[in-house]
Amino acid sequence: MPLRITFSNTDFEFDTKLSPFCSGKFSKIYILKNRNNNVHIVCKIANPDLHPFERERFIRQRDIWDKMYPQYPSKIEFSDNSVLFIRNFIEGSDLKKLPKKMNIEPILLYAFKEIHKLHTFNYLCIDVKPSNFLVTPGKQVMLIDFGASIPIKFQQPKNYKIPFTFLYAPPEMILNRFDLCNTSSDYYMWALMAFHLLTNKVPFENPNPVLLMHQQLNSFPNYNLVKDKKWREWIEALTFKITFPKPPHLMNRHKIEEILAQTTSQRKEITSTVITSILEDA
Repeated sequence: MPLRITFSNTDFEFDTKLSPFCSGKFSKIYILKNRNNNVHIVCKIANPDLHPFERERFIRQRDIWDKMYPQYPSKIEFSDNSVLFIRNFIEGSDLKKLPKKMNIEPILLYAFKEIHKLHTFNYLCIDVKPSNFLVTPGKQVMLIDFGASIPIKFQQPKNYKIPFTFLYAPPEMILNRFDLCNTSSDYYMWALMAFHLLTNKVPFENPNPVLLMHQQLNSFPNYNLVKDKKWREWIEALTFKITFPKPPHLMNRHKIEEILAQTTSQRKEITSTVITSILEDA
């Protein structure tokens, strides 16, 4: 049976059995058009079997969206066993699809500003990656996915391992200590994303997932690949971490926690001085 939605006084109808625009671990995204084909919306449908923690995050993204972009209406709607997040469709390209010859530096600076703006509302993104930023035809850069966001000063859920985007993840996320995440965790991810887009090289690469994890925890990108000195210094500062003396699975839990707590605390202190420099350039 078709699903019917009313949004901004316009009716939409579609079959959820049709192929979505994209599909993720927790939801499917559809781009819907009205009957006259002149109004488009984004409809993000949560999977019906979501863990309660993920369901709560899914619902909360509407409040975050409305704080970040009140000019683009949104709403949450409940249908049978599922939850729908609906918002205006916005024309643009994500950072993965930008032309390779395009000067990416201004775009990255605007992306940094959007992360900083999110922090002013007391939320962390913890899912900073190219596909989560949209560049509009007017060159506005928007952070468009808050489904993974958590509050600053976060209470970790018990008996649940929080999923994350591995490629740019800081140590506190890799070792599932999201309660130790702070604003510097997002900036760490932004810095690795910037490294990737500026150099066209992934920060860490290994076909063995265990060895890749150890690289993420105990090694650093080849900063010399970043040609611009200022950008190289920014990325190096924002990706500060204390390395582990041996593989974490061979370490005492309290020692791991001590290293992670020191890392996030010191990184946040280092980041505080770098933020000013970046925002002045943005």
